[in-house]
Amino acid sequence: MIKLVCIRNVELGKDSRGKPRFKTLPLTIGKMYESVDVVITTNPVRMIDKKIVMIIADDGESRYYHLNNFVTIDVWREIQLRKLDL
Repeated sequence: MIKLVCIRNVELGKDSRGKPRFKTLPLTIGKMYESVDVVITTNPVRMIDKKIVMIIADDGESRYYHLNNFVTIDVWREIQLRKLDL
């Protein structure tokens, strides 16, 4: 299990007409979560790898989220220390 800290709880997407939509995820920014599972999906057409993690969210449900919504604890500590140096 990897310990991760949430840095973003809004997911950007588009509806069927191409208009942007925002979906608020049941996550709390700054809260630490433990990943239950890590999956790497590959799209051979776009040559893109997506890293997703399974997290037990604040509502008690286990769901997969993109890894770009989280940072590791070490990175989170570094971000907080940089804020203190101002």
